[in-house]
Amino acid sequence: MTTFDVLTSRYTLTCCIHSDSGLHIGTGIPSPVTDSPFVREAGRPLLPGSSLRGAVRSNLERILRALPLNGAVRKFIESRERVYVVEQNRDAQMTQILRMNHPDLAARLRPILHYNGLPIDAAFITENFLQMEKELK
Repeated sequence: MTTFDVLTSRYTLTCCIHSDSGLHIGTGIPSPVTDSPFVREAGRPLLPGSSLRGAVRSNLERILRALPLNGAVRKFIESRERVYVVEQNRDAQMTQILRMNHPDLAARLRPILHYNGLPIDAAFITENFLQMEKELK
């Protein structure tokens, strides 16, 4: 199981936050006026980084656990001359993730892209695979 106890990479997140519903972030200090006053700085609402960090971290951990970024994937790619990654999007997102995590093996990864909104079928994959193999010869 993947754990996230050790920091191996650091990224900076720049964003603009919009709330579609009520936002409740209190100071944690009880007040006679309200049980949870909104944090303010210079009269403007303040969203503490620690509140945002926890929400972002838990969601990223959930996503990262689902990605195939372990040693077995690397060994699989290393053991083959070419690896075809079947993708149902136009940007080859999984191929790009694998290339970023294994840059020395990037040339072995070849995406088969399907993004017309219809279910992908074996004939589409086979035709694209054969065409890509033919172009290599």
